Amino acid sequence: MIKDISCINGTWQTIAFLSFYKTEYGKNPHKKCDIILYDMNEELKDYCKKILIKYKFIDNIYNFEDIQKIQKNEYHNIWIGKLSSSQPIQIVNFLDTPPIILFEEGLHSYIKQRKFTLLNLLRESKGIKLKIKIFVKYFIKRKSLKIDKVHLIASNLNKRIVKRYFLLPEILQKQSKKYIVNNEYLKTILNNACNNVVLFSDDRDKKPKVIVVGQFFSFLELLSKEYEMSVYIDIIKKYLEKGYTVYWKGHPRTKCFDLELKQTFNNQIFVIEDNIVPLEIITFGNRNIELCGISSSALLYNLFLFESESKQVASRVLKKLDTQNIWYHDFKAMLKIVKNKIPELS
Repeated sequence: MIKDISCINGTWQTIAFLSFYKTEYGKNPHKKCDIILYDMNEELKDYCKKILIKYKFIDNIYNFEDIQKIQKNEYHNIWIGKLSSSQPIQIVNFLDTPPIILFEEGLHSYIKQRKFTLLNLLRESKGIKLKIKIFVKYFIKRKSLKIDKVHLIASNLNKRIVKRYFLLPEILQKQSKKYIVNNEYLKTILNNACNNVVLFSDDRDKKPKVIVVGQFFSFLELLSKEYEMSVYIDIIKKYLEKGYTVYWKGHPRTKCFDLELKQTFNNQIFVIEDNIVPLEIITFGNRNIELCGISSSALLYNLFLFESESKQVASRVLKKLDTQNIWYHDFKAMLKIVKNKIPELS
């Protein structure tokens, strides 16, 4: 039997994929699907597996390191959240025949895809010497250049995309016959994933609650760690002054701010230690909790899908991003979406 295969790089991406797969094949899909887990540590992989094994249509689950064991001719479609980093590109180049269904993996999915073209390469290269070097390499060593510039989408991959799935019609800036916007099954998937999550149920605390959302701009070298930390400190101080109970949740891929925030605020804030749990699961089960951060797809989901309060401070960061960073244009575009769609913290 011909199956589909899906490539997943996070816990929220697992939930989004399951929702989209049901949209494609019905409430109880008969078509089996294999999974490849990539760009994750073992802790994140284990959490994804706990969610996936609840669904009968999920068949084999592979790690990225095991892709050579996969039978290439078994698959009808390949589902993937992004084509802008090394491991997903290696996967789709290895599975080089199936059409690609690109599904929303977060805010990054809503910005314009930058293609691997000579013009784009020259635009992001600063200085005449570097432009000449890139120009020569484009014609002589294009294959190695593609490896260096994985944030730009190669034309052969772009041509394989037959569908794109999105959750938020409020954010989608362009329409296409390839685009499907649907979140019909999302809440059911979230309900199933919420079963093992401890929610905020202490009714004795009557104060309003906020979760301050961490990102990883400094991890990507878009901001200095000191500046990013200063933004989080300012957000927390504002909410404490307003009388909120403040929770901090770092990005699932890093805990680099947790300890310093604990030391800065002592017992004034609560740090959510288990940060591999998707923020969306926490907010879905706790609709009375406000979210605030620099930028995160969770802020948009909280506002538009769960109809709860979200606030942002994107303008604090927009002019501070490192313009030489390969991700500058992408994050600038994402920050502008957040700034335009979510109320600013006052």
